[in-house]
Amino acid sequence: MSDKNIFNFHGFGKWLIEQYRMIQVHQRQNDAILRIVEVNHENKRAEPTFKIQLVGKNYFVEKSLTEILSHPNILEAFSRKDVETLVRLQTQWELMPKVTLKAHYSKDGSTKVVLEDAKGKSMTETVENLGKNKELLKNLSAKDAYLLGFLNGSEES
Repeated sequence: MSDKNIFNFHGFGKWLIEQYRMIQVHQRQNDAILRIVEVNHENKRAEPTFKIQLVGKNYFVEKSLTEILSHPNILEAFSRKDVETLVRLQTQWELMPKVTLKAHYSKDGSTKVVLEDAKGKSMTETVENLGKNKELLKNLSAKDAYLLGFLNGSEES
């Protein structure tokens, strides 16, 4: 090996070690290996998705909220601000009603209700049958459950 090649290799080695140390310092200061670049939450009833970047790299991945939170140690890789964003959106998404009351009307002497689930699927049912379905009532908002109870009570009287 010539002296010139040895000096080039030595310079490259010094540069490589310096880059490694800079990454370690950055990780100690920031402790974030992953960061949220973009939040896609256009449809408020659908699960939010995130575009995530590996810090310092041009590598991006898109994951849903459930996919991110299903890995127990992954929150340690995000900054505190990103963890707060994830927790806030998880809370909002879990508290959001899974079923909404879209319309109600009378037909053949009974009150019918049109419901829509989070996927956009509509179903029509009588108020009497819906009042007996406790799982469905849990998935309604308080306002829709109150309206359903009012409709059921007014139908019985």
